Amino acid sequence: MTATRTRMSFQDYLTYDDGTDTRYELVRGELVVSPLPTTEHSDVIDRLRDIFRDAIRCQNREWLVKVDIGTYVATSDRNSETSRYPDLCIITREQWAEIKGQTAVILSPPQLIVEIVSTNWQDDY
Repeated sequence: MTATRTRMSFQDYLTYDDGTDTRYELVRGELVVSPLPTTEHSDVIDRLRDIFRDAIRCQNREWLVKVDIGTYVATSDRNSETSRYPDLCIITREQWAEIKGQTAVILSPPQLIVEIVSTNWQDDY
């Protein structure tokens, strides 16, 4: 992962656009490039997404399984705000409705976050 040196607030992060399709995470106030997954990693995500969707349907829950959604990580220090893109995120329909038409980052805790450990396992942990 490559990081910038400029500190950024969470609100600035939500509206940040460098004119590229680069996906960034906000880690302790700094932009960090979030690399795309490998094909093997993507296959695991797809299988898990299908399993979770089936389980949610069977339990008749009002939950959604999302892949490209950020999660805000609350900290006590506003200078170290963090937002991550987990591999899978299970959220409620209400959480999805709250961010409709906005940048896909939820502020409230999701039902479940799944991170598949890969070659950048230090970051994944």
